[in-house]
Amino acid sequence: MKLILPLVTLLCSINAEGNSLRNRKLLGKGTLDYFECILIERTTDFDDDDDEFDHICLGDPEEDGDYDMMYSIIDYNDVIPDLDIDGLDIMENPGRYKLILTNVIENTEPIITTTPETKVDIIDLEDEFDEKDELSEGRRLVGGPKLNGRSSLAVIRLTVNGNQPAPSADELAFAWFGVGGNPQSFVTRYEECSFKKLMFEPASGNGFRNGVIEISVNKAINGQSTEEMIYAGIGVLKRQLGFHPDTKYDHMAYILPPGSDMGRGPGKWVAFAYQGSNLSAFNDKQGLYLTHQVHEIGHNLGLTHSSEGTKTYGDRSGYMGSGFKMISGPQTCFNGAKLWALRWYSDKSVEVNVGALRSRSVYLAFFGQYDRVSKGSNSEGVLIKIGKNILKFNKKTGINSETQEFGDTVTVTNYPNAVYPSVHEAALSPGGKFSFDADSRRVTVEYCKETQQNGVSKAMMSIYAQGSSSTCNNFDSGLDGGSRPVAAPIPAPTRQPVPPPTRQPVPPPTRQPVPPPTNQPVPAPADSPTPRGIGFGCEGGEMKVDLRIFTNNSPDKITWKLKVRRGEILERIDGYENSNYEYFHSYCVDVSKTLEFHLNDLSGMENPGGRYTLSVDDEVYSEGDIVPDEVDYVQGPCVIAGQSRMQFILNTGLAADKIDWSLDVNGNNKYNGGPWSRFPGRNLHFFSNTCLDSNQCYTLIMRSSREGSGGLDRGSYEINWDDKNEKFSTFESGDEEVTHFGKCDGSFDQQPQNCNCSDNPIGWMENKGWRCQGSIYLEKKCNKNAHWTDNKYCQLSCYQAGFGYPGDECVCT
Repeated sequence: MKLILPLVTLLCSINAEGNSLRNRKLLGKGTLDYFECILIERTTDFDDDDDEFDHICLGDPEEDGDYDMMYSIIDYNDVIPDLDIDGLDIMENPGRYKLILTNVIENTEPIITTTPETKVDIIDLEDEFDEKDELSEGRRLVGGPKLNGRSSLAVIRLTVNGNQPAPSADELAFAWFGVGGNPQSFVTRYEECSFKKLMFEPASGNGFRNGVIEISVNKAINGQSTEEMIYAGIGVLKRQLGFHPDTKYDHMAYILPPGSDMGRGPGKWVAFAYQGSNLSAFNDKQGLYLTHQVHEIGHNLGLTHSSEGTKTYGDRSGYMGSGFKMISGPQTCFNGAKLWALRWYSDKSVEVNVGALRSRSVYLAFFGQYDRVSKGSNSEGVLIKIGKNILKFNKKTGINSETQEFGDTVTVTNYPNAVYPSVHEAALSPGGKFSFDADSRRVTVEYCKETQQNGVSKAMMSIYAQGSSSTCNNFDSGLDGGSRPVAAPIPAPTRQPVPPPTRQPVPPPTRQPVPPPTNQPVPAPADSPTPRGIGFGCEGGEMKVDLRIFTNNSPDKITWKLKVRRGEILERIDGYENSNYEYFHSYCVDVSKTLEFHLNDLSGMENPGGRYTLSVDDEVYSEGDIVPDEVDYVQGPCVIAGQSRMQFILNTGLAADKIDWSLDVNGNNKYNGGPWSRFPGRNLHFFSNTCLDSNQCYTLIMRSSREGSGGLDRGSYEINWDDKNEKFSTFESGDEEVTHFGKCDGSFDQQPQNCNCSDNPIGWMENKGWRCQGSIYLEKKCNKNAHWTDNKYCQLSCYQAGFGYPGDECVCT
């Protein structure tokens, strides 16, 4: 439930009467003489990659001094002042302000409603307490999150009326604390990313084992409310421990049973956390997954989301973007903005004085080698701050070896403040530049090349203001004091400068061989394309296709072909001569055609290194690491009126034989793919960029088998429609996720109540968790298969798909 508050100017006075109000009693349900609570911010992450921010107030209904009941306050009467960034700014100051309201209504749910007679007092707890006071709820929050030192973490497995979370206590201990040998547990990631500056320790006390405690609540929960569940759980904890958990534990993570509700229906949420506070909660199995754990505790530490473009969770280079359903991975950290906010590397970071800037050189060291970088240097650092932009060398190795985006580039992240999400601005390869405004000046950053000094990987960065020039060609002269750090660099191979694209790519996770998908669009054969040189322009009705290949250490093993789908081959390359060198290829192609790109590395290595970028009309359509086998399908700009672009990216994880998908148009199957039974245990990647009718309703159904879950945790898929992200999700055993996009009127949500036909899948489909609707087998089976016909498997779906059994007339009302 949202806290509804007016955005008005802050006009409140703190008077002597405020303190006396603290000890007056509540009158119970109904009208209250007064109500007091402590204001904090809550961030909730939902399963559709959406989020929601609420102002929540922690009240003390038992009058025991513990503010532990979560209340939402509905202010229909506009009596509460602005709590957002221009007012009290609750996100920046969680727990700092106590709200006292007179003449309010307490509902049966934990909701307080104002009345026309409501009066407001706001007490600044920083004025009321000093540093010697014992930590109360308010004082703990006012003090802010602990970013350094040792923090105790309590994981609470909460059973409600016999309904238990799926993960056992031992499984939670394995995931959170590494008990039993988990190499990538929650505590490991924070320990490695902070270089042991922030260490989480398992909570102890009566009933705790390996940091996990199991408690049961036996009482009616109104609407399966998460707030009521947690409040009831805190009561049980207080009685069992003999003290309020807030007074001892720095962080408390509640694992709630399935079916709990955050206002969008049972089970629709992933997790939530109090910003800058000490409490987080996870929906059942979501509490097992590493990215979710690090992400929500990150909110407790004051971190916001990491965005890219219009996607709130779009920056997946670190943990504050989209998550994965993986217990032991991925092995990465945070983006540059978050690392700057956490202050772990402050002694080895550089902040540029923009007002005095002309041009200068700085070594940007890989943050994963923080412990080998010198302190207090103005000429090198693991982070560089210029105005509100943070530079980080996102080297894909060591503690960052499984970063999900922008690997081996210098990332530029805008960090507006601690309230709004950070924004990914650019990912620079050697030779790349990015310009932005900082402190009323135009500043350019240029990634000259990579070097190594004393075993530390560093990006050589030139930073210069408008009117000044790059120092890349005379790097040493631009260093602070005209000198470089000790040890000569190892020069990187000479490369052609690569300006960054205007729109940043979304590289998928590591990939393996890809069979062509079944039933893809089949455009007419193309006219023969014409290769061109760099910087050319194409004629009307043509699109410019640019392919850039950055080779690895085995360039002669890299082969590729770029062709028009069912048409001419644009070019085929069977190996290159130069290692670690960037090659450019450009072509003009009929704008209506679909391209097919096959890239192979024959070295026999699973991760041979190197990168590729495929662009159309200077917009990056596909980019990623060079892998043994890659297949991409790319259609150019949507030039036909009434068309929109669909982008579908599928990474099967190590379970290609357990994944299948289908795309329906207004209920009729149009495209489908998988399962790829010939590739068990293989990681396949499929990328499609297609123009479709804007006026149709599309339904994409993604399924994963229940028969074993090995490898599924490495898979993911993404749907973008008309330049907007519709879905990003990961797999787990037995998933069947349905996503609607396009021009849909909502009728797909209205399930038929009564049908005169059954819709029962055949046994092997049921065992795999596959349903009839949208199945790829309908066209092949149904009335074309005697066994299916005799048993009328998938009767309703076969009929609706146009393959009904003899004599059937299925009607649903």
